Amino acid sequence: MKPGGLLIMETPNPENIVVATRDFYLDPTHQRPIPPQLLSFLPEFYGFARTKIIRLQESKDLEMRADLTLQDVLSGASPDYAVVAQKERLKM
Repeated sequence: MKPGGLLIMETPNPENIVVATRDFYLDPTHQRPIPPQLLSFLPEFYGFARTKIIRLQESKDLEMRADLTLQDVLSGASPDYAVVAQKERLKM
């Protein structure tokens, strides 16, 4: 990968209860759910300069609400997440 290059990895989010217990296993190629912190650690371990976890399709409304329901908890967490990592740029 070139200096400054981006690595983007997306996977089902095991923090979402519905995904972790049902939807993940509908795809027979899936082996084990990968927690966001683990997937974020891997590029850091291999020398990427920056990493960020991005939870996809998550309602920003959930953070502000005080009256969450069980349905909000079950379906509100992002069904997928991505880890974006950037290689360090060459210094001139």
